[in-house]
Amino acid sequence: MENQNQDSVSGQQTINIQVPSADNIASRRSLIPILFAIVIIFFFFNFFTISCGGQKVGSVTGISLVTGSELKSHDMISGVETKGEKIPSSAWAIIAFGAAIVGLGVFLIKEKREALIGTGAGAIGFGSLFILQFAIKSAIEKKAEGALQTDFQFAYWGALIAMGIAGIISYLRMQKTHNIIVRVVPSSATTTLNAESAAQTQTSTDAIQQTNNFDIGEWFNKSGKIIVEWFNKNKTIVLSIASAIVVLYGVYYFFLRHDPVKDAKTVAARYCDCSIKYNDAMIKVNEEFIKSFETYGFKKRQEARNKLQEIQNSVNAENTICNNAAQQKYTDLRSRYISEQEMINKFDFAFNAQQGICNPSNQSKLTSMYSDVENKITSIKDPEPDIEKIKTDLIGQQIPGWRFAYLNEFKSSEILNTTRGADRIEYQIKFHLRDDAANTEHDCEVMSVYVQGDQGWVFNNMRMLNITCDYQVPSDNWIRITPWQNCRWNVADDQKLFWKTYDWGSEIKSGPDALNVTLPNSSSYLVKSREGHPITVKFTYKPNN
Repeated sequence: MENQNQDSVSGQQTINIQVPSADNIASRRSLIPILFAIVIIFFFFNFFTISCGGQKVGSVTGISLVTGSELKSHDMISGVETKGEKIPSSAWAIIAFGAAIVGLGVFLIKEKREALIGTGAGAIGFGSLFILQFAIKSAIEKKAEGALQTDFQFAYWGALIAMGIAGIISYLRMQKTHNIIVRVVPSSATTTLNAESAAQTQTSTDAIQQTNNFDIGEWFNKSGKIIVEWFNKNKTIVLSIASAIVVLYGVYYFFLRHDPVKDAKTVAARYCDCSIKYNDAMIKVNEEFIKSFETYGFKKRQEARNKLQEIQNSVNAENTICNNAAQQKYTDLRSRYISEQEMINKFDFAFNAQQGICNPSNQSKLTSMYSDVENKITSIKDPEPDIEKIKTDLIGQQIPGWRFAYLNEFKSSEILNTTRGADRIEYQIKFHLRDDAANTEHDCEVMSVYVQGDQGWVFNNMRMLNITCDYQVPSDNWIRITPWQNCRWNVADDQKLFWKTYDWGSEIKSGPDALNVTLPNSSSYLVKSREGHPITVKFTYKPNN
């Protein structure tokens, strides 16, 4: 802007040239809050993407760096974004976001020193965003060992530029207006002003010489005085900005910063809470079971256990949900430190230590309750197994010379003796068995053992006492009989027989006319009837053990 004034007395014409002031440069005040608002908006868009070999694998928004979130992974096949690895919050992103909020806020409330605060917010935000870029690149390169690349997007650069412009405009609004006065001397007054001009020229020359002889020490002294005066004048604002930075960092350090020991204790406490809740709920259902025990009218222990399991199912389901949530929390928190061995060691050590000291106060009561419930259940007398159950339980068992396979093999059965203990029953049983396929019949005695368990009387084991086998022995020639291995055997003394151990061996008689005959040990024998006709000889086998 040019102002021309004519002095009537001196005849001197003066032109005033006014350099635009900071207020003139930033005359549109509304631009500053708009810029800070744009920064905030940009935080909700992708700040950078992560790629591997030129293929995008994920993206991160600015607000995710503030709050901490999961990486949005890009499915290369479906093209759908899915949740991926946990992204921790960044102190630099928090400071920059907070600076934008402060900058916007002071202009909205029309704070008296909004320009100064805006300058500080812009400078802090710009510096934090600038540092954020290098911090992220360094962290990703360290973790991925150069396998991943980061590409900062328009939202980041837009936020950085908008923050810088907002800070610059705020700074310019703080500056003062400077006026430069230029004197224009008309030609008519040239003669009278020669002497004055010469003097001014000499003065200017001296000033230039003084300027050329610049004293850096004096400049530092003057600059220091100016800074001190400015600080004293704006002490409140400077301290407010510094306090805000300290508060923001404190919030990050104590509330947002990831601490492996704190995280481990948190998740261990969740597991412990699940145990306490489970014990309380289980005590309640067990008390109800004991209270209503007589009204149920149980006939078998298994009926009681089934009912107890039924009323405990809801408690177990809730406990499963609680533990699954705790496990998910454990996985999420532990994944924060998966790339730092020292940090993950601290997490694991703290978690195990905290779990080791988890001792729910209601555990002893629940243990005592289990004992009371078991006493109630064991007071039920389960019905003892009958002969039909015994035959069913023997299916699949095997003894020398016989394998129990079908119920129709049992032609007759009889319990000869029963021996009972506190939780054990031994049955001595005689069976008459028939093998239709081989057309053979056997008499056998077995000991079948049952014990009482959660399912009532349960088959435990079986052993053979004896079993018979019939052989048809002719009278006109010899037949070879091979006794069963691992068994002792004998035949009735009321039948007349010849025995030989080999073809040319001597004959040995047995029968009523040859009592107490001892046959030599052999793996097989030649046998023939002495009664003049074929007879059936019954061998009785007993186990050696």
